[in-house]
Parts: sequence; C-alpha cells; structure tokens
Amino acid sequence: MKISSLFIFLLPFLLLAVTPPEGWQFPKDSKFNNKWIHSNHMKYLLAVGDFNGDNINDTAVILESIDENEFGIFVYLNGTKEIYDIYNSKTDTILNSFRNEARKYKQVINSYKATYGIESIKIGKYTTACGKGFYDCEKGEPEEIILKHNAISFFQFDAGGTRYYYFNNKLNKFVNYFIDD
Repeated sequence: MKISSLFIFLLPFLLLAVTPPEGWQFPKDSKFNNKWIHSNHMKYLLAVGDFNGDNINDTAVILESIDENEFGIFVYLNGTKEIYDIYNSKTDTILNSFRNEARKYKQVINSYKATYGIESIKIGKYTTACGKGFYDCEKGEPEEIILKHNAISFFQFDAGGTRYYYFNNKLNKFVNYFIDD
C-alpha cells in the first residue's frame, strides 16, 4: 500500500485522536476494502453519533487484532473518555464453530472482515427481529426498542443478522438486539 493511500485511510482516525487499545490496530486497507463499500474505505468502519445521550459526539470503530485473527467494535465515549468493547469476533458463536480448523478459520475471518460494517442509527422506534416474528422473543427481549440517542448498527453486507447496539444509561453499558434474521 502506498504511503499516501495509508495516510488517507487513517486520516479520520488521526483527526478523532482515537488510540486503539493494547493488542488492537486500525484495519489494514486491503482486508476491509471491498467493492460494496465503494471508494470510501471508512464509510462502514467508523460511526459517529451521540451514543450515550450527553450531547457530545462519540466514535465507534471496527479494529482488528495485531495478529489479524480477530476484529471488534470499540466505542469511544468522548464525554467520559471510556472505551467500550461492544463486539469481539473471539466470542462470536458462528465464528467459533470454525476455530478447530485454523486454516479454515483464517479464511472465514478474512471473508467476514470484507462484509461487516457499522453505521450510526438515528433516534426513533425500531422493531426487533422477534417483534417482526422471525423468532419468539426471549424473556425480557423487547418487540421494539425506542432509541433516545444514536445507536450503532452492526451488519453484514447482503446478509441478515443486523444488530443495533445502544447505550443503556440505567445499566451503564451497551446492549444489543437483532433487528433482522
């Protein structure tokens, strides 16, 4: 990768002064760049919004592990300076089913990296996957969620399983619900 394209790729991170936690790095351009993202490499690797309702924009970013075997979503709450690890491929049940075969897992994780993305979701009312009837709602799982501040959509291009992550102020943590199957 040319130095100029690396600089352009990392510029939004540099402007936001986001520092990856220990063991994590900004995504390698070649692993996360795919045709569906078009020419904007950062479009679905970075989301900005007021995720905790304090009227200060926060930043969510997809990072990959230093060994490039895992990826995760990290949220930087700018008003509090806290960092939340809201998704980690290490704990993903579907991905874990491939862990016994190292070569196959590496292929799966690399193909997943090219299809996942995040974006900011607006305030509003949203029907969850169970509310749409895709499956029966579990105990405590709502049929709809009402967002009083921005949320983060974690999706896989051209596939189901979109999750909305939002900050629950009462619990002081991010919670998530499937929006589609």
